[in-house]
Amino acid sequence: MAIDHMVLKVPTDKYQDTLKFYTEALKSLNYELRHSVGDVVAGLGQKDAPTGAADLWLAQSDTPIEMHVAFRAESKRALTFYPQTTLVRQNTNQTTPDRAAVDAFHAAAIAAGATCNGPPGVRPQYHPDYYSAYITDPVGNNIEAVHHHPA
Repeated sequence: MAIDHMVLKVPTDKYQDTLKFYTEALKSLNYELRHSVGDVVAGLGQKDAPTGAADLWLAQSDTPIEMHVAFRAESKRALTFYPQTTLVRQNTNQTTPDRAAVDAFHAAAIAAGATCNGPPGVRPQYHPDYYSAYITDPVGNNIEAVHHHPA
């Protein structure tokens, strides 16, 4: 059974900026705002997902959440998460269709206000075709876009 969606908890005072950031940064991965419940909760999902489907949700909260999230390109709705015992921030791994998409995500995220946490490139320590880029979002989460296939 696959996990249907995940929620990133965002401090109340940074919610609007964080929503704007993800709306802009994830356009390069075919994401759009699918739901908004006032200024409290928002759901983003891929444009070609079923009507109304959102797999990334942002919710106002001042309680940190401890997890790592990985999105898979092979299955549009499948993601996995692993509870962490020492991490306070989330690492979201967005799997992308090709290396150009990794580059585009990184550029879009930086333009939207992220901090570079690792430029696009091959990470052979994971496997020979692991091509990824890392950014830090406005609230300190480590976000990764990754492509697992040869160039």
